[in-house]
Amino acid sequence: MNIVWQLNPDDRLKEWRSFRNDLKTLTLQKQLEEVVSWWKFTPLGSNQLDIYDNTDWDDPWELLYKGNFDENSVALGMAYSLHLIGVDTEILLVQNRQEHTLNLIVLVDELYILNYTYGSIDKVDVLKDCEILQRWPTKNLLK
Repeated sequence: MNIVWQLNPDDRLKEWRSFRNDLKTLTLQKQLEEVVSWWKFTPLGSNQLDIYDNTDWDDPWELLYKGNFDENSVALGMAYSLHLIGVDTEILLVQNRQEHTLNLIVLVDELYILNYTYGSIDKVDVLKDCEILQRWPTKNLLK
């Protein structure tokens, strides 16, 4: 288990910075694996963000500092982690037509999906039963 979530906010931010620095030397596949592994132990609570209104989403540092997460804010954290080390990411709001669920997921290099299957890396074909309702390039989310 990742104990970073038990740290005080300042130490949590320091650990996240160190984690991102460690990611820079890895291949893309290994970066994705590490990001999924790091974020899958995030303690989840009830809804933390409005998935339709990105203007109210926390920036990366506020997100980590506050430490209040749901599955959708974990997607945001993963996207920020990768974006800040130079990996091309987008946040997608997708609706699964079969299950009628809405989720924020991370699209990486138009090939990989994070946060669709919690704790896993998927290929884009996992979205075949989904409608993409909205797309936000991660770089446009930074204030």
